Amino acid sequence: MPGFETVSVSAGYRLRATDEDGCNWSGEVVPMYGIRAPLATDIAAVLRPIVRAAQTRFNLSESVLPTRTKSPRAGVAVGTHARP
Repeated sequence: MPGFETVSVSAGYRLRATDEDGCNWSGEVVPMYGIRAPLATDIAAVLRPIVRAAQTRFNLSESVLPTRTKSPRAGVAVGTHARP
């Protein structure tokens, strides 16, 4: 889609325990985009199915960064690996 070349995404937080589907990260991603990107609502609509598909295929790798203490989701991951 035109304009999406300026959009990048930060993955959701690693969960303390996997969810009922075996995924270990939240589906709450943060899109980062410039002034020439599509509208935020359009970005969210396009990202939703991509994130859902990624959650079925990938888990986040162990974090080497500090964890967040105010959230039930613990930490920021530095990579992904295919789910077994």
